[in-house]
Amino acid sequence: MKSTAEASREFRDRLGLGSFVVVANRGMVSAANLQALQDEKIECVIAERRRQPQVRHFDLT
Repeated sequence: MKSTAEASREFRDRLGLGSFVVVANRGMVSAANLQALQDEKIECVIAERRRQPQVRHFDLT
C-alpha cells in the first residue's frame, strides 16, 4: 500500500501537474505522511473533528 505522499507524487508526475491540493480526512494521513507532503511541497487540506459542532454560513453571491 502506498503512502498518501507517494500516491500524490505519482499522480502529479503522471499528469504533469505543477501543483495541486490533496484533500483528505484525518484517518487517511499520518504524521509521517503529513511531513512527507510538506517535504514534497504538496499542499493539503486535512479535515479534523471538532469538539463542538459549529455551523458556518458563507455568502457566495
